[in-house]
Amino acid sequence: MPLQIRRGTEAERQSAVSLIPQTGELVWITDQEKLYIGDGTTELKNLTPITGYNDEDAADHIGAVLQAGPHTGLSFNYVDAAGTISATISPTQNLTTLNVTGTSTLGATNVTGNVSITGDIAVTGNLTADFNGSIFGDDSTILVDGVDNKINLDGTVKGNIIPDASEAYDIGSPSEKFKDLYLSGTSLWLGAAQVTATGSAINLPAGSRVGGNLIQDAVSEDTAFIRDIQGSVFADDSTQLVNAIDATVKLDNGTISIDGQSVTSSNLSFDISNTTESPNTVLDVYNSGGTSAIKIISIGGQNPYTDASGLALRSSYGGFVGSGSEVAPVAGDYAGFINGQVYDPTFGGGTNILTSQISFGVDVNAAVAPDTYPGAIEFSVNTNTGSSPNFEIMVYNGTGLGIKTDPVATLDVNGFMKLAPLAAAPATLVNGLIAIDDGTTNWSGHASGVQAVVAYINTGWVKLNN
Repeated sequence: MPLQIRRGTEAERQSAVSLIPQTGELVWITDQEKLYIGDGTTELKNLTPITGYNDEDAADHIGAVLQAGPHTGLSFNYVDAAGTISATISPTQNLTTLNVTGTSTLGATNVTGNVSITGDIAVTGNLTADFNGSIFGDDSTILVDGVDNKINLDGTVKGNIIPDASEAYDIGSPSEKFKDLYLSGTSLWLGAAQVTATGSAINLPAGSRVGGNLIQDAVSEDTAFIRDIQGSVFADDSTQLVNAIDATVKLDNGTISIDGQSVTSSNLSFDISNTTESPNTVLDVYNSGGTSAIKIISIGGQNPYTDASGLALRSSYGGFVGSGSEVAPVAGDYAGFINGQVYDPTFGGGTNILTSQISFGVDVNAAVAPDTYPGAIEFSVNTNTGSSPNFEIMVYNGTGLGIKTDPVATLDVNGFMKLAPLAAAPATLVNGLIAIDDGTTNWSGHASGVQAVVAYINTGWVKLNN
């Protein structure tokens, strides 16, 4: 029995056409070191080697078998260069068990059994299923805790919470209560009652009760209950009337109306203040009967310069009393005013016009110090229109009386006027100044030792008496 051996490369084997080795004939492929044995019927290029069989050979064979089939609802694709085998399942097929460990793409899929997925699953359509296990957000926040059987809502509620049946569920219970409730809206519904909020204030609807007692009846005020109220009080327009925190009664944009009654107190002081810097009216007393609008009766008081009875005008500088920012007044500051006004209904739709005023304050030429504030009183009249006033002023202070001008006479004295002789000329010389030179220093330029009544005219003194 002769032994026949052929030699060649893998390329030569693949290119051999109709070459059928004899039964038992050996074929050695030199570049792959594989040995083939002929069977007398199979072409050389289709023989299976008996030595040197590797993973590539196995993959090629398996890929060819899977692609050849037959398979029902399942097809395979083998890519030799990539070394991959992919499977496509027909959408009409039913799978009893599906284990996915890599990356798979599924079309419309209906799963009735269990699916075990060790990687991530991305769903672009709808996913309808019962879940057994925990569910996490994209930031790894646990939404459903499958171990402790809990739903975590920390920062995860993105929409309205609406029950599937009205008045069927509770939030919390008498034994398991939530801690605090934070709402950013302005209303809270309890049944058919709406509680609203304005800023930090709560508004209760009409007919609300405390301990079964009616707070306020919207129909009849006679049925309103009488109780001690602890807390702030607001008007119907949410204006705060009583501030329970500061223990004050506030009348911001509000009024006190007393019809046919009087407010009487035997031991009470009223402090009415306006804490704004704008010149708003603090107290406006109106009387249409033609009698005194305000009457002040002081009982007692022996020293008119120290007793604090009567009407006092006081002013604070650099801040309101008690603000901690008050500063001492300076020369020229005012303590208060008493002014006269008339109402002109034909100008500007109705306007109050200032006609005259008495001003009280610190002398503008005085040297002030703590506890030392020489005073001055100004008497002013308006000689022009209300929109463009021009005030002529008479000033009285501790030095004397100064009159600016008068339409009839500069100074009209019904009686006597005394000028004190001066040993020296006045410090400030103004045209029209009248004085008496006592003759000791001849400061007016006239004979020494002779008193003279002189007037300062233009730039020099003129003697008025013989």
